[in-house]
Amino acid sequence: MVEGDKKARLKKVIPRILKAAISSIILYFIVYYVSSRLSPYEAFFPSYRPLTGSLTAIFVILLFAVELSYGTVFHYIFSFARSLVFLIYLVYVLNGGILFLAMLVQGTPMDIIVDVRIFLTIVIFVLVLGLAKTVLQTINFLTGKATKDQRVESLSSIEKLKS
Repeated sequence: MVEGDKKARLKKVIPRILKAAISSIILYFIVYYVSSRLSPYEAFFPSYRPLTGSLTAIFVILLFAVELSYGTVFHYIFSFARSLVFLIYLVYVLNGGILFLAMLVQGTPMDIIVDVRIFLTIVIFVLVLGLAKTVLQTINFLTGKATKDQRVESLSSIEKLKS
């Protein structure tokens, strides 16, 4: 009985682990590819490059955790954490919406200040909506689980009354 239960659990967990691993590997290669394409523009975003490795590691770990914990409340917790990490990273890399760039124009150094606060505000608004959606999905999941547990209790109490 115990060995059959272990085999059933393994059959259920192995596809999740494979899906999580494949998704994480694909995300890693996408970030690596985009990062390599952005290297010529590194002068525009000086704070971008040092954090790419750590952000990629965090995202890969969180993606693996999200995929592995699908069907549990931890799925929503890890999704929330992933969105929050991306939000913080974006605000940090864009320096709060004010970018200071140093360029050479025909041999003359030129300092440029770019204000992207409106763009950043719109992106933050969209990301906060995603966070709110995750919170509502968590509430919905927990409510459905509580309702299911109440049904099971009701059925078992009805069966006790019948006997």
